[in-house]
Amino acid sequence: MRWALIAVAIALAQWTYQYIERPVRLGANRMKSTAVAAVAVAALGLVGLQVFKTGDLFFLRISPVTVVNRGDIGQNDFQEYLDEHFSLCDVRLFRRQSGSRDGDGLCRQSSPNGVPQIVILGDSHAEHLFPGLAEALPGRNVGYYWANALPFLDDPHFSSIYRSLAKETGVKTVVLSAFWVNRIRGLDRGVSMRAEMTRAVRFLRDAGKTVVVTDDILWFPFRPALCKYAGRLGAPNRCEANISLLERQLGSYVGDLTAVVAANPGTRLIDTAHMLCSDSVCSMAASSRLLYRDEDHLNINGSRLIGAKIIAADPDLAN
Repeated sequence: MRWALIAVAIALAQWTYQYIERPVRLGANRMKSTAVAAVAVAALGLVGLQVFKTGDLFFLRISPVTVVNRGDIGQNDFQEYLDEHFSLCDVRLFRRQSGSRDGDGLCRQSSPNGVPQIVILGDSHAEHLFPGLAEALPGRNVGYYWANALPFLDDPHFSSIYRSLAKETGVKTVVLSAFWVNRIRGLDRGVSMRAEMTRAVRFLRDAGKTVVVTDDILWFPFRPALCKYAGRLGAPNRCEANISLLERQLGSYVGDLTAVVAANPGTRLIDTAHMLCSDSVCSMAASSRLLYRDEDHLNINGSRLIGAKIIAADPDLAN
């Protein structure tokens, strides 16, 4: 609201300078200009009185901001939670580590001792599954590695990681997850996600790993602040999107993921995409808790909810 009022103040200042101050100071007909200025000032005074009495500004109600759904927004709280509750990865497995968000690789694990038994591999959509899955599996060492790319076998961000995973007998399961709907837009011409992911999964399977693929979550068309709050800039609370949006997003990539799983017997596809949806809508909130920290990333609440649902959908991950 403060920024909206600042913008209105700047616009009014420019308007009064252009149409009141300049005509009064420089206009040929000073008497006429003064009369116009007096009328304009009176009109602005009436607008101010209306705002003071009713809280309405050009049909925009200045109302108290209320928190409807509690939860963290943005990256800072999420990253602080990871820093406080989880350890950096075992160097025997992940040799490239970075504390920055530059996509050169970032990894953590739920237990500081030894290599993780379950590794989530992908981009930041792999990372946002980690805290919830780790907390849903307290008896397992869960880790993740993310980079700013699709988890292709020959991608320079991931090639050495795949080789390390294949050699490390302590790693039993690899979960592949990514922001599929957005990443495929950046693929070079002639590059097939289906072919590349089939190679990656086959490599892991040949190394004796169990492979699980997730189909991601909805990319919402609005920010989670609209769901967390009511009354900001007069906007109503909004948390839901029609499920048809999810189906359109899935339509661009889930066929490839299904084919990858079918081509690699023993590989499992978990439908995380519908875990926050009913038959008609998907929501970024549940039980008065916000689940997203931006349009396409889960916050801690959302990660916990999805993590529990993943274990319910695939109990073998706990074994």
